[in-house]
Amino acid sequence: VQDGLGPFTANQVLEAALRAWKQSMKTGRAPRFISHTEKTQDSLTIQFPQAGGVAVEDILTGKRRDVVVMYPRNGFRRRSYTPFRFRLGLATAERYAQGTLQVDREPPQGARVALVRLVRKKVGPRYRYTLQFLLHLAEPIRLEVANGRKPLVALHFGWAFDEAGRKIAGISDNGDPLDALILSLPPSIETDLSLADALRSERDLGRDTVVLRLRSEWKLPNLPETDALRLLWEKWSRLPAQYLSTNGLHTLAALMRERNALPEWFDDWRKADKLMWQDQVHKAHSARNRRTTYYRQVALDLARRYETLVLELPNLQQATEKVNPNTGERAEFSSSVRAGRAIAALHSLEAAIHWAACKCGSAVLHLKGEATVTVCAICGSTAIAPMLPKGQILHCPDCDSTVERKANGAANAWKLAQADRERLVTEYWETVLRKRHEIVQRKAQKTSNLTRARKASAARNAKERAP
Repeated sequence: VQDGLGPFTANQVLEAALRAWKQSMKTGRAPRFISHTEKTQDSLTIQFPQAGGVAVEDILTGKRRDVVVMYPRNGFRRRSYTPFRFRLGLATAERYAQGTLQVDREPPQGARVALVRLVRKKVGPRYRYTLQFLLHLAEPIRLEVANGRKPLVALHFGWAFDEAGRKIAGISDNGDPLDALILSLPPSIETDLSLADALRSERDLGRDTVVLRLRSEWKLPNLPETDALRLLWEKWSRLPAQYLSTNGLHTLAALMRERNALPEWFDDWRKADKLMWQDQVHKAHSARNRRTTYYRQVALDLARRYETLVLELPNLQQATEKVNPNTGERAEFSSSVRAGRAIAALHSLEAAIHWAACKCGSAVLHLKGEATVTVCAICGSTAIAPMLPKGQILHCPDCDSTVERKANGAANAWKLAQADRERLVTEYWETVLRKRHEIVQRKAQKTSNLTRARKASAARNAKERAP
């Protein structure tokens, strides 16, 4: 703090270190703290001591000196730009970060700002800066919903590959698997994610090749022992190629250029890798943003049409395991299946559904461990089994029906929830209201403790000043 780090940021750093230490001690070893040169993201935070934060208008009109974001000249619209200022360190130091901020929409009326965070993220050889505002809204944002919403819909999640689009969920609102819908990820999203992974693999191969060539052809010039290039080269010469990062190679190239020791072939690799990195990042970011937008649109549509949403998710943690920890045998999912789990990003869809349900006032229930896929949703037989080769189509020998795996799971999930829907929904809203009440009580208790501590401190100071 004396060197200029804000008190709130300093406390965050200390809490993160203590939390890492406690978690590592459970495994019987000390934590591995990342070195400063390997960090890809850090942040500074300004927290406002006023109860409930400060009004948004104080920041947008320049009344505050620590954080200022001016009103855009052309008003708030898509991709409008405005200048900003963010205080660095103590107020007495008078040091500020200044620049131009991209804003898309105006903050809600009556909102108050609890804290502002300046985030710096390293993307390749450069940094990207973001301002994050934590707002307390005057009223919760509610979205309009359809009149006469249906009572219940069930979703059975998965990530099975399909040429027409990866199947990520079955949706049923009546318990009939033949009427169920299959939610698929747009093929263009998976194509771009796969292309980004291919570019990353190609960059890794290029990195390994250039490292081997550096070690065999390039000679370290005569430099002082404390020189940054000498220290970095001596450190890297002891590590395998796969342990070296591409960002570090770009740092090495910059140090070589400053000392006129950069080989032409190494500079050519640097330029080519930069172009590949730009292509990789663009494809990956574009695909993830389109996936998030698609999931939010689907979630909003479901929350506006149904009062209750039932989710049945697979065990995502178990799907990441390569070896079964109990038996020591290979896990159920192959490497290609695990890769599909990352492409589908079901946790993003689940988060979007919770977000949309909160905006529309819908209840969200979860099913875990219930027999849904292994039971025929038409006749109730447990003899239903997958048909080869992919196993996404199920056949029931008792009723001779053929249904899609996710449609069958969603239909059975709907039946299980419908049988006890009123009790489950009542318990859900009771839990929500209880948690909201507990939050209000904790805030009131915290405010009371702060007030009592300030009064006690003022009384002690007055007593010490008394003759």
